[in-house]
Amino acid sequence: MNWRKIVGTITLILGLLLIGLYFGLDYYVAYRSQPTIIEEIPVEVLQENATREVPNHNEEILDYEVMTTLKMIPSLSMEYAIGQLYSPDIDMNLPILQGVNNNNMWLGAGTMRLDAVMGEGNYPLAGHYTYTRGLLFRNIHDVPIGTDFYVTDKETIYHYRIFSRELYPTDAVYMVENDRAEQRGNPILSLMVCNVTDEGGRIFAVGDLIDSWPYWKGIPGHEDIIPAREHLNR
Repeated sequence: MNWRKIVGTITLILGLLLIGLYFGLDYYVAYRSQPTIIEEIPVEVLQENATREVPNHNEEILDYEVMTTLKMIPSLSMEYAIGQLYSPDIDMNLPILQGVNNNNMWLGAGTMRLDAVMGEGNYPLAGHYTYTRGLLFRNIHDVPIGTDFYVTDKETIYHYRIFSRELYPTDAVYMVENDRAEQRGNPILSLMVCNVTDEGGRIFAVGDLIDSWPYWKGIPGHEDIIPAREHLNR
């Protein structure tokens, strides 16, 4: 019996299984982080979620990896969903959830301050970096200046445009405070993702509030994502 060949075959099979598991879990996370579920949640529920306490807000966030994702899957929940984050420029469309904890980071964007308000002051959101482009906050890592983002709570749509993307130290907590908007002289959106290079730290992409309008008007040119709903204009 050729044990070397047997061991080699087993190793190959295990390797293929791990690769399949990795991409399979990415597919599952992408499926769970689809914002289509936001369409099914009444605006009153989103508003209630935005006022809920998040007991594990700012808990230690686990790295996005295969084994951790397997452990997270049974408990993932949209109970803290409060809105939607969309950017047609980088093909990003995620639910927004109240607070930063492991559940929320595996599903979309989490509010870094529980008192943050869309369209007011500094609205800071955090998301996971993944090695799969287009998944969660992967595209924030190198988002171009001038990229448009739309944030909505199903009552109002807020249009932001990125003016800065820079690397900051891990402890730069001032980046999530309202002082940043006051210094800018305009409401801002701050999108944070971990930097995976040897420099470490956090990358913040920051955008100005450009405009806002009622949700029922949809997003012109992107009606396939958020269509106009004329009947709601009553």
